[in-house]
Amino acid sequence: MWKQPVSVVESALTEGAIGYRKFSVLKGKRLFAILRLADGSQPPFGASVTSEKRPGTGPWVADEGLAWLSGVTPGETLSVNWDEKIQCQVNVPETAISDQQLLLPCTPQK
Repeated sequence: MWKQPVSVVESALTEGAIGYRKFSVLKGKRLFAILRLADGSQPPFGASVTSEKRPGTGPWVADEGLAWLSGVTPGETLSVNWDEKIQCQVNVPETAISDQQLLLPCTPQK
């Protein structure tokens, strides 16, 4: 099972010891996205947005289809989930700019 990235790690080393830790981190852009379905409506409040590199519970969709996404790679495909299954997918454009609001169409999952 996938684990959430850990932001704090504790360890006790003896004097002169060198310690190494592996962190699971998300690398990529931050996007303020508005998600829209084919009929112009938005995914329901609380729907989650996941990807292959972040398969667990991801960011959630807020009112009016707003989602704050982090660790996103241009060209990546994201899945929007509700009712315990993938309902539609979003393709992040190659030209995505982090500091702008972005309208992303959500294509129904077949």
